[in-house]
Amino acid sequence: MRISIGIVAWNEAESIRMTIESLFSQRLFRRHHEGLEGIEVMVLANGCTDGTQTVARSALALQLDICPLKYVVGQVCELPGPDRPGAWNKFIHHLANPDSDYIVMMDADIYFNNPDAIWKLVEALEQDPQACAASSRGIKDVATLKRKGLFNQMCLVMTDMIQRASAPRPCLTGGCYCGRSKFWRRIELPMGMKGDDAFLSRMVTTSLLTTKPDYRRIARPPDATFVFEAYDDPWILFKQHRRRTIGRYIESLIYEDVGREVERTGRDAGEILHCRNRENPQWLTKLVRKRTANVGWSAVPVGQIFLRFTQLSYQPFPQSVLRLPLAMLGMVWDMAVVIAATHVMKRDRMKGVWFDTRNKRLLNDVRFGPMSPTQDGDV
Repeated sequence: MRISIGIVAWNEAESIRMTIESLFSQRLFRRHHEGLEGIEVMVLANGCTDGTQTVARSALALQLDICPLKYVVGQVCELPGPDRPGAWNKFIHHLANPDSDYIVMMDADIYFNNPDAIWKLVEALEQDPQACAASSRGIKDVATLKRKGLFNQMCLVMTDMIQRASAPRPCLTGGCYCGRSKFWRRIELPMGMKGDDAFLSRMVTTSLLTTKPDYRRIARPPDATFVFEAYDDPWILFKQHRRRTIGRYIESLIYEDVGREVERTGRDAGEILHCRNRENPQWLTKLVRKRTANVGWSAVPVGQIFLRFTQLSYQPFPQSVLRLPLAMLGMVWDMAVVIAATHVMKRDRMKGVWFDTRNKRLLNDVRFGPMSPTQDGDV
């Protein structure tokens, strides 16, 4: 068995050392696991301008030097960007070892609080031949603070509502996930996407848009967890929600447009996306411009604004009553996010929706010990 690990980094000079050290603290790198023949770690410096490459090379060289397993190799690859879909495509199709059985993708600003997190992902796929991918769970760093501000408490409650509502429909968590190499290599991300986890989840559960969703194709081992820095500034959180709303809308256009071609031609979405990216790399940008040119105040389904009330139905009745005011506040928030996202798309200003939001709290409070995995995901 061989494993390839890709760490996508965009201006992560301050956090990449922490992430690499945390990764190599996994028992996967400390003792031999039966059947394992090779591990490669590749840092994908995705258009970095802050010296991420230099820090990553230093940190990676140190960890490789002290790693007791001789079949572990690593390198830093500099890519033009920032372009997450391009980095994903480059790693999956050109840089990762073609003999790898599993490919792990992870962010460059997380740390693992479980020493077997990566192995749990691989093990889940080894034990379940039906699953094509396995997802870890992200834990907000603020969930473990003894004293939480009102804003953080509200965000954690919102997160709990989302978790309960989405439990029957597992999806990949962008911070760290694993997939079978053969399946990942059937996928090519469209250029111009604003995220990859939700899109990849749909590709996995629908077998490249050829079947109805089967959520058993995504494994979620409970002990595969990592810690990430939660947004604690309302304005930054608003912009992040705006970006996510834009991403979901773009993904819905892809599903609709590519899905029609899947039905018409009998080819799967992977083949279609590969051809489109080769014939016209800007096809998605043109599609978005065409579809948003004449929309009204909301480019996304109005039902998204009332999603918080739908989530309440998954709560125990007493709890849903107590959380009703928060759901109403969330509805107002979501309406503002949808209007802002539509405004950005109609004016073709999406280049600025990806931004740096780090406030270094995670770097100043790194804890590699156990952490209660009760608050994960996004608000």
